Amino acid sequence: MKIINKFGWAWYIYSKNSVENLSFKDNIGKWMIFFKDKSFAERLCKSVIKDKIIVEAKHSIKLDKYESGVCCLYLDGEDYVGHKKLINYLIKNDYLPHNKDGSYTNIAFKYDFDTDRGVYGNAPNFSMHLKDFIDLKTGKWTSNLEKRLSEQNIEKTISRKVSKYFNIHGGNRWSLGYLKFNNKDEFNFQYIKDYIKENNVKIKEIANKLDVSEKSIRNWINGKTRPYVWNAIAICVLLNLNEDMVIIRKK
Repeated sequence: MKIINKFGWAWYIYSKNSVENLSFKDNIGKWMIFFKDKSFAERLCKSVIKDKIIVEAKHSIKLDKYESGVCCLYLDGEDYVGHKKLINYLIKNDYLPHNKDGSYTNIAFKYDFDTDRGVYGNAPNFSMHLKDFIDLKTGKWTSNLEKRLSEQNIEKTISRKVSKYFNIHGGNRWSLGYLKFNNKDEFNFQYIKDYIKENNVKIKEIANKLDVSEKSIRNWINGKTRPYVWNAIAICVLLNLNEDMVIIRKK
């Protein structure tokens, strides 16, 4: 572990390589824990790095005019397994702040792009808060986390299959979502249409999961229009279909 004092912050870093790997992520952010006791901040930042919970943390070196500072615990915002690991650790070691009634303070996770757009403090319009993960009164996990983990796993599966189709490495819904079929490859809409009819699948459910209109789905399965590859493979993943039966490759 390295400790670097720079620009008014004390940085705690597990290793240079680990921080560089984190920096390549698109959704870096930090859980923010405000403190009055500097020794608490030092103890917190050292422990999460030493115990390999996260790879980068920092805290204010000097307190502000309100005699307060902030600890920043860095994570990839889309790493929900990492969020769970960190929050469990903070609860177990009593690092999370409490309200007067004993409930946990609803601390915020602030994406770096929040900083870029000038949002500071513990603003309510941050993308995530502790209440999105646990019940603030009991500390028990909410169903939101499991839902996010499930959605994330599905998206990773789609991303991997789309990347394989285009023979490229990596990507997400935003970078891969608008790519069209290669050359003369065909979209076997009839195969999907028959499956939906035979298994009484609701078009509305598919549309909601893909975040597209029901009309778009109906146009696809009736051969009126053709989806982007991402949506074609997403339908296969959601319905557990073999994408090789849906995307017919033509050499």
